[in-house]
Amino acid sequence: MDETDILKERKERILAYMESEGYVPIKRRDMRAMLSVPQEDREKFESLINELIAEGRVFETKKGKLASPKDLQMATGTFIGHARGFGFVTPDAGGEDIFSGERNDGRDAEGQSAV
Repeated sequence: MDETDILKERKERILAYMESEGYVPIKRRDMRAMLSVPQEDREKFESLINELIAEGRVFETKKGKLASPKDLQMATGTFIGHARGFGFVTPDAGGEDIFSGERNDGRDAEGQSAV
């Protein structure tokens, strides 16, 4: 197993823990303890968390707690925009499209992943 596969497996382990029944958002240090991350792997763990945040798969609250979109009652999907500035997000999990008002200032591009 190469380094890329190992990192992918570790990301999936973090996500599986966060999606487990009874998970409540916790701080990074508490997650490291719950997942038994060795001290020498702390930097790799932090890097993985930062990647998951950048991907929109994990969020860090103002209080520094790690949460999944589900914990924060958010949905992920694909943005479909209209020329007048509004658009819709088609949820990845299916269901009805979610309206995104005229606050869209060009940050969301057609077909872009959205939360």
